Amino acid sequence: MYSRILVVGCGGAGKSTLSRRMGELFGIPVVHLDKLWWKEGWTAETEEEFDRILSRELRKPAWIMDGNYKRTFAERLRYADFCIVLDVEASVCIGNVHKRARECAGKSRPDMAPGCVEYVSEDFERWIYSYKI
Repeated sequence: MYSRILVVGCGGAGKSTLSRRMGELFGIPVVHLDKLWWKEGWTAETEEEFDRILSRELRKPAWIMDGNYKRTFAERLRYADFCIVLDVEASVCIGNVHKRARECAGKSRPDMAPGCVEYVSEDFERWIYSYKI
C-alpha cells in the first residue's frame, strides 16, 4: 500500500474531498497545503516558513497531501509514493467552487485555515480557466 500520496489538480477539481475520503479509508493523515499556506484573513505565509512546515510534513512516514503550489511540486514528488492528478474541465471546477462557496458561506471550509472565509473572486475564476496540469 502507498503511504505518501499526492493529489493535484485545478481548484474545484475535488482534491480535498478525495484526500479526506482516502484518509478515512486508509487511516492516513491528510495534509491540505492551503491550510499550511494561508493564515487567518487570507494572509499568505512566507515562502521560507511554508517551506519549513512543508519539509517537516514531507518527512513524516505517511500522508495524503492535496494542493498545487507548483513551486514545491518537484520536492513533494520526490517524497511521494504515488501521485493522483485530477484533470477536470474548468467549467466543472467553476461550478464546484461556487457550490463550495454557497455551502461554506460566512465560514472557512474544513481544509482551509481558520479565518479564511470562503468566496470566489474573479482572479480565482481566471486562474481556474487558465490552469494547466
